[in-house]
Amino acid sequence: MPPPLAVRKSATNNRPRQHKQIEGELRNKYYRESAPARKRIAKIEAELSYFETQVREVESLFSDEDHYEHSARVIATIEKHHRLKEIISSLTEEWERLSIELERMKRESEKAKGVSNNNS
Repeated sequence: MPPPLAVRKSATNNRPRQHKQIEGELRNKYYRESAPARKRIAKIEAELSYFETQVREVESLFSDEDHYEHSARVIATIEKHHRLKEIISSLTEEWERLSIELERMKRESEKAKGVSNNNS
């Protein structure tokens, strides 16, 4: 004998609620696990902006004729420019690595949501 209609409706009505609860849990898990990477990416972006400004300032010295009057100053400026470029390169590589990792985490989260949609 099948369960009474009220029991069947109750079970059917719980599915959307369970589905939303599972989606919320998956979304919260994604944000919790991705928070360190998102924070670091934001910090890297601020650092990149700062160091790129520094590079532009150093490069502006290269077009100043007076800057070349002292060879020690020129050498120091070239070295500073080289260090800044290395820092930017390193930060950019880290940004790319973290962005790829964040995208992977997002895909996995979306995939998990898709699986939970199919199971409800």
